[in-house]
Amino acid sequence: MGKVVIPITVFAADRSRRGEALEALVDTGATLSMIPGDVLRRLGVHPTDQMPVRLADGRVVRRAVGEARLRVDGHMVTSRVMFGKRRDATVLGLVVLESLGLTVDPTQGRIVKGELLLLTMDAQRSREVRTNA
Repeated sequence: MGKVVIPITVFAADRSRRGEALEALVDTGATLSMIPGDVLRRLGVHPTDQMPVRLADGRVVRRAVGEARLRVDGHMVTSRVMFGKRRDATVLGLVVLESLGLTVDPTQGRIVKGELLLLTMDAQRSREVRTNA
């Protein structure tokens, strides 16, 4: 099994038509996607918050986050993204994958349509479950 790298396009969340095409490493261990900060700033995406991020080696760093739209496999989604620094990889994280119902097929080196999950659509049943718990 190898790395899965796919093309994505990043846009500002304000529905701007100006986007930037990138190659992103698909990382199901990453919560948010990480986009190069200079790309986000060029597109007009501004940091809205600073969040702690745990790295694979256990260290915790703070990263700027903002809202962007991403086109992945022909589908669009708006998501919080991290502002990557100069040597950071461009990463497509789990929030975007799950929002679009996509999963990773590492043997073929690609993403594929999965399924979205929902506990229940029956409001009465949901109330009964909570009441009897």
